[in-house]
Amino acid sequence: ALRIRTSGFLRQVESLTEKWQSEIDNSAGIRQHMSTAITDLERMSGAINILAINASVEASRAGQSGAAFRVIANEMQRLSQHSSGMLQSTRHTLGL
Repeated sequence: ALRIRTSGFLRQVESLTEKWQSEIDNSAGIRQHMSTAITDLERMSGAINILAINASVEASRAGQSGAAFRVIANEMQRLSQHSSGMLQSTRHTLGL
């Protein structure tokens, strides 16, 4: 009876181990996907920042008529910096 119980217990342990390995593999795939997504978003944030800098330069060249555009450019740069900070924080939190 002990042999039968031990055998059943070992099958349960084996089944749980397989399930855990599957979850670990799935988790690794999700982490890789998240890392790729964060990297893409960081690139976009950097590109938006460059656009904002260029927009600021053009607004300055336009003088008084570019004042409203300068406000938009500054806001774009602020949002880019904010999103970059959030992405760094997310990367750190996820251990990526």
